[in-house]
Amino acid sequence: MSNIAIPSAPGALTSPDVGFVAVAPVKPMAPLTAVAAAGTAPKSRKVASNFASSAYGAVVATTTAGLLARAKRSRVSKASKVSKVAVRAGGGGIEPVSMDEVKSAQREWVQAIKDISKTYLQGGDYVGVAAQAAGDLYGYGHGNVLFKPTKAKDTQFRPEAKQALSYFLGADAMGPGEGIAEDHGFAINGGKGWSDVLFDNHQIELNGNVALAMGNYYFASASDGSLTKVEYTFGYKKCQDGKVRIFLHHSSVPYGGTPAAVSREEVTSAQASWAEAIRNISKSYLDGGDYVAVAAQAAGELYGYGHGNVLFKPTKAADFQFRPDASQAMSYFVGADAMNPGEGIPEDHGFAINGGQGWSDVLFDNHQIDLHGDVALAMGNYFFTSAADGSISKVEYTFGYKKCEDGRVRICLHHSSIPYGGASIATSVPTVAQVSAAPVPVAAAFVGSSVQSGTQTAPKSGGEVHHSAGFAYAMQKDAYADLAFGNDVGYLPDGTPMNRAGNCINHPETIGPDPHAPGSPLPRGLFVNDVGYLPDGTPLNKAGNAINHPENIGPDPHVSGSPLPASAYAADVGYLVDGTPLDQAGNNAVH
Repeated sequence: MSNIAIPSAPGALTSPDVGFVAVAPVKPMAPLTAVAAAGTAPKSRKVASNFASSAYGAVVATTTAGLLARAKRSRVSKASKVSKVAVRAGGGGIEPVSMDEVKSAQREWVQAIKDISKTYLQGGDYVGVAAQAAGDLYGYGHGNVLFKPTKAKDTQFRPEAKQALSYFLGADAMGPGEGIAEDHGFAINGGKGWSDVLFDNHQIELNGNVALAMGNYYFASASDGSLTKVEYTFGYKKCQDGKVRIFLHHSSVPYGGTPAAVSREEVTSAQASWAEAIRNISKSYLDGGDYVAVAAQAAGELYGYGHGNVLFKPTKAADFQFRPDASQAMSYFVGADAMNPGEGIPEDHGFAINGGQGWSDVLFDNHQIDLHGDVALAMGNYFFTSAADGSISKVEYTFGYKKCEDGRVRICLHHSSIPYGGASIATSVPTVAQVSAAPVPVAAAFVGSSVQSGTQTAPKSGGEVHHSAGFAYAMQKDAYADLAFGNDVGYLPDGTPMNRAGNCINHPETIGPDPHAPGSPLPRGLFVNDVGYLPDGTPLNKAGNAINHPENIGPDPHVSGSPLPASAYAADVGYLVDGTPLDQAGNNAVH
């Protein structure tokens, strides 16, 4: 790309080639106030949907006729044409297209995309805005238009105005029989909207009353600020009314050779983002916030709706088992009552808000991750912690992850199910909350621990505790030796993840996601427990990785009989493998 610098965040996309002055981006719509329902039922919030609704079809029921009518109204009479169209000195022809007119037409195209997206996100008449823009910008009704959109495979070429409008608005916004099924609304970014567009002309060729422009344009997502690069060739022609309009538009995804492969790190990162989204949606709901908007943004970032097919079979779906449309997925996560009239699915009670109780945490336990180029598959169990009573619900999953054209990894397959309980098919399927009726320590549900389900008591002395890697150990040293650094990776016997143990609970602003994913390298520890002793007597200043770095080992900071020195971290929650509570372990036993 020539003299253009793409900023890290959209907002001032400018191009010296096109001559843009600072173009203010479209701001996403302000959150709408949630409508709180009485009782403990999920709060209801009516929002302008990002998906098909009855209003769309009503506005554009006569799309072709309306568009052509707009085009006709934009023309002037033949008598006024003669006075308004500049005539060449030599006699009678239309003035040639100038460089300034090409750049002006590009600026108008950019503004149209931004206006359509902004109106859509604000719940306005974006179909009317698009129809007006199409009549102003494209030469439909003035002559032939050669249009090959970026994301068109089944209907590659769009010689008719209604076909172009279907591409920009999406099939669901068109009148009956007018929409093209593969169209998801490029001008609204498949429901997420664009905040800005930048033209970077490789070259502009002027040829009388026709001009050609070739280059790249960049689209900034209103959802997450990501930039999408697309190639273009535009043809501009001066029409009889003297206005320059597009008569040729060829747009394509840049050739990438072999698609970029999805890495294991990208899969675990996507899983961490999914878990974080569930926590954020629940928290927003329980705090009385705009949880629907939080869910909508997360769905656009995490799922591939608008980028291709999504195979989604939710856990708690019986009447509508499969959810190929984004609106159906949204209904499942936020509940039917939070959707617009006619859009919610009655059986949906809001999985992301736990039917009104909320989730406080989510843990992925991958059985296996399989990488296949630009697609990856993951299978395993995930565990959901109820924000109401701390109970753990175990659910089985298979996820498929695909790298989209913008380089972001999104979910293309999601199959979730209740673990088999040995009941016949005729037996009613229990709800997720019923999978674990009584509070169960995560350790008991997650690895074959000696901690018994349904009890919070510590294991008896001499009990065998199983490590997640599959071997048994009798002393904590065996498990501790698995850790590369410090004590911030892993779980206490009651299931508390170490990143949330001890003093961390008093500083929630410092708590990040669990840094360990099964099978991944252990991250570097941020602190070390250097005061006290392991059950076999090893002083903590010489435990774990410290034995590999003797040059870093200082003297034992504790002298018998003296007060315990201050420690940056206190592991005061949980039990050692012999049943000793941590608040009585180590040197505490002699004080």
